[in-house]
Amino acid sequence: LVLHPISIRTEFNREKARAFSGVSPPTADLPRVLAGVGALGSALMEIWSREGWGGWTILDPDRVEPHNLARHVAVRTDVGLPKAAVVRQRVASIFPPGAELPTALPTCSRRDNSRGTSSVVVTSTTSTSACVTRAEISRFVSTGLRII
Repeated sequence: LVLHPISIRTEFNREKARAFSGVSPPTADLPRVLAGVGALGSALMEIWSREGWGGWTILDPDRVEPHNLARHVAVRTDVGLPKAAVVRQRVASIFPPGAELPTALPTCSRRDNSRGTSSVVVTSTTSTSACVTRAEISRFVSTGLRII
């Protein structure tokens, strides 16, 4: 009779992500807006999601182009898809089904009413699109706005 050691692993979730990353529970779910999920924004969203930090709304009207693959979290099969949707799906692949995901707004024509207002806005874009202007972002933020 041969005995093989086993190890029990539990599923990774936002609570564990926060504990492993040292994210403070009182601020962990504050609503935030990330304007622009290109090379920098997509990497930031992935890092912050892996830490379990924030309830996010993503704003980006652009689509993934072949040249984006050099620095973006997107992969070849994402070419032509909205960047906001691609980044949201990337976050979905980190956590188990049913986990809270960022709200992805790939156009200016819709407004996210599920998050209410946000206390922090992060702009990571050089785009001149009306979707990521300060005026557009201000629709999502509360008094005491901090734009990083």
